[in-house]
Amino acid sequence: MPEGELARAPDGALVLSREQFWLNFRGMFEGAGALTGLQSFPIAEAETDRARATADIFYDLALTTTWLRFLVDPKSTWAGKAFVVGTFVLGKAAAIRAELMARQSNTSGRGRTSQPAGAGAQPGAPAREPAHVDGQVVEVEHAA
Repeated sequence: MPEGELARAPDGALVLSREQFWLNFRGMFEGAGALTGLQSFPIAEAETDRARATADIFYDLALTTTWLRFLVDPKSTWAGKAFVVGTFVLGKAAAIRAELMARQSNTSGRGRTSQPAGAGAQPGAPAREPAHVDGQVVEVEHAA
């Protein structure tokens, strides 16, 4: 890592500079948006001042809090690994949310009936319901 991207912590340790930390902080949100397809992830122009202030506070905490030092340690691989894990989890959460919302909208428009979902299907056959996943309508099977 070039020397300009590093700074000295109060204890003398080499750490990411405040500017490099900000670029990483911002990049994490942009990358999460790109990987999940969620447009609200990247920091919008109107949010930049608040996001920068938040990153600066987080940076100061990482400099002065031992268990947060890994966030500014230039040799740390934690952030990259956390990014991969986080984007996978967020993508799954978004897909699950979409599926649950599709189920709710499918059942809320029907009104209450005395027949369970999937009634009329062959006995023993799994029930099928449409769900929206990643912009596609798919049929979800579940036990009747």
